[in-house]
Amino acid sequence: MGDERDDVDWVELLRVHDRFQAEITVHFLEDHDVPVQTAGGPMTALPTISLTDVRLLVPRTHLERATQVLRAMRAENAEVHPFRDAPPEPYEPPVARHNTRFLGIVAALIAACALLAAISR
Repeated sequence: MGDERDDVDWVELLRVHDRFQAEITVHFLEDHDVPVQTAGGPMTALPTISLTDVRLLVPRTHLERATQVLRAMRAENAEVHPFRDAPPEPYEPPVARHNTRFLGIVAALIAACALLAAISR
């Protein structure tokens, strides 16, 4: 029995030069319900660099959505793309890092101790 993926018209969406970039892109597409296959890139010179390009293939019927997802993945402004989460809100710590009044009191105590130590000699 033939695989149902054999009947699909696969088209090239993208070529990348390393397997890590390919894996990240494949997972991003799959997370957004875009079927994807890879081709090429089996020979490696180093663990991250392929001697041949890795081609990412998607069904022709999913090409437009895949292009939108890929554009969102590469965009810097997540607010304008439906496939990316909004950037996190700025974090405000609940307590100030340095209380200058407290530091002033500590400095005065240290100076007083040093003065007492000098007088008692």
